[in-house]
Amino acid sequence: MKILILILLLITNSVYSQISSGKIRYSTRFNVKVILQDTKPNPHLKSMYENVEAEVERSNSFLIFNQDSSEFKTEPNLPLDKNKAAHSLAQGIISSGIHFVKKDEYINLRKVSGKTFRIKEIQSIDWEITRDVGMIKGYKVYRAYGNKYFINAVSGNARQIKIEAWFAPAINFSYGPKGYHGLPGLILQLEDGPITFFAEDINLFQKDNLNIKWPSEGVLISKEDYDRIIGENLKNMF
Repeated sequence: MKILILILLLITNSVYSQISSGKIRYSTRFNVKVILQDTKPNPHLKSMYENVEAEVERSNSFLIFNQDSSEFKTEPNLPLDKNKAAHSLAQGIISSGIHFVKKDEYINLRKVSGKTFRIKEIQSIDWEITRDVGMIKGYKVYRAYGNKYFINAVSGNARQIKIEAWFAPAINFSYGPKGYHGLPGLILQLEDGPITFFAEDINLFQKDNLNIKWPSEGVLISKEDYDRIIGENLKNMF
């Protein structure tokens, strides 16, 4: 496996080395079955998530990046008729705020009840790069797997989700959707639980003409403290 990673790094450093920045548009798919697989049959719940699915598939997300950092966010759009609740839930499921990555630093900017939080995330994933190869938008991609651990804000229980990423070594940037990073190439497809991101438009530039403003507004807080605050607020609602 170390030899494979070394080969990919050599490819990364020799191909498209003149690229300085880029912008990727991702479409999104929502797998209702993943959400409902551990729940009892409920027609109302199924109907709600089908509405969420329709809203998710209307969304576009954008990753912009340069030599120093990246920014990922979902473009706001208007909800379908009578789908305002599903629209809000879909927006939260897709991106959960704006994601900024700079080397090993990762900030998730979120606004909750009119208050802005700069959540300092630690998303160090031990990626397992496989020998599976594919093509996405003309780029040769390799499949990698990783595990994400998180704490349920309400129950306090730890959970683990398997992440699948397809990355392109020819695009020499270690970024991807929703703050995922750390692979020797740009992530063009990402499966994160029920959500899958697909690169649709890939725009690469020789000049660094994309300005990414590192967030400074809002309360700087750890992910653990943020989850605790949200969990307490949710419990108080019931």
